[in-house]
Amino acid sequence: MGQVASFDGLSIHFKEGGSGAPLLLINGFGPPCVWMAEMYGKHFAERFQYVVSDLRGVGRSDRPDDIASLDLEDFARDHLAVMDAMGWERAHIYGGSMGASIATQLALMAPKRVKSLALGSFDCGYPNILSKKYQRVLKTRVRYGKSILSQKTDPEGAARVILETYYGEKESEWKPGLEAFIIAMLKENPMETDFPPLQMLQTLPDNLDAMIDRLPDEADPIPKAVKGSRDFVTGDLWEMLDQVKPKTLLLHGVDDEIVPYQSSVYAVSKIPDAELRLFKPMYHSISGSAQILRDVGDWMLRYES
Repeated sequence: MGQVASFDGLSIHFKEGGSGAPLLLINGFGPPCVWMAEMYGKHFAERFQYVVSDLRGVGRSDRPDDIASLDLEDFARDHLAVMDAMGWERAHIYGGSMGASIATQLALMAPKRVKSLALGSFDCGYPNILSKKYQRVLKTRVRYGKSILSQKTDPEGAARVILETYYGEKESEWKPGLEAFIIAMLKENPMETDFPPLQMLQTLPDNLDAMIDRLPDEADPIPKAVKGSRDFVTGDLWEMLDQVKPKTLLLHGVDDEIVPYQSSVYAVSKIPDAELRLFKPMYHSISGSAQILRDVGDWMLRYES
C-alpha cells in the first residue's frame, strides 16, 4: 500500500499486487480499493502487476474542500499520479462502472500512456436514463444510491442491494463469503453522503411513478457537462469518443440495470479501434466471472510492448 500526492496536493491511497505487465485498475463510485483488488486484482495477479486506488473523497484518500467541484479530469489526474508513483510510463488500464468513465478520460488526456483500454459497464452518457424507456434503470440507480446513504446505519441492507445490483436477485448466484466481505468493507469504510449525486437522491420519494409519468418517451444524449453543475459520472464523454486512440475492449452485461448495455453499443460505434463483448446473464459487475477476466488479460497482453 502507498500514498501519493496528486496534482493539487491531495493524498491518494493505493494498493498494489501481483507481478508482470503493468495494469492500472480504476474503481467505480463508492467502494474503497480493497473491493477492486479482491474482485478483480486477484484474477490478474499471475500475469500483471496491478495497482488500484481509493478515489479522492473515498476510503483513505483525502477529500477535497469543495466536493461539488469534482469532475472526471480530477480523477484521471489522480490515477496518472498513481502511475507515476509506480514508475510506469505506460500501462494497461481496466476501469469498471464509473471507473470506465475515468479510464476513458485518462486515455483522452494522455493517450501515449495507455497500452490498452478495457471498459466494463461503461457509462458514456448515452442513452439518457431520464426517459420512460429506461425507467427500470432509473429506479435501480435511485435504489442503489439510497443504499449508499444507508451504509453507516444499515451496512447489511446496503450490502444486499449491492449484491442484487451486481449479481442478480438469486442468492444462489452470489459467491460464497461475498456478502460477509461486503458488509465488513462497508463497516470499515462507509461512503460519505455529501457528494452531489447522493444529496439529490435525498429529495426523491421512494415511489417514483409520478416522476416517471412526466418523463419523455425517448432517450436523447445528455447536454454537455459544466464542471460542478451536475454529477461527475459521465461528463461529456459521449461527444468525444471518436478521439479515443488506444485499442479498446468494451464489456457489458445485457442485464445491467445501472448502466444499460446500449451505452457500450453506442460507444463501440464511435471509438475508432474498439470491440464489444456482451454477456448474458450478467448484471453490473464483470467480476462474477474469472474466465471473462482471464480473457481480458489475454486481450491486453496482445498489446504488451
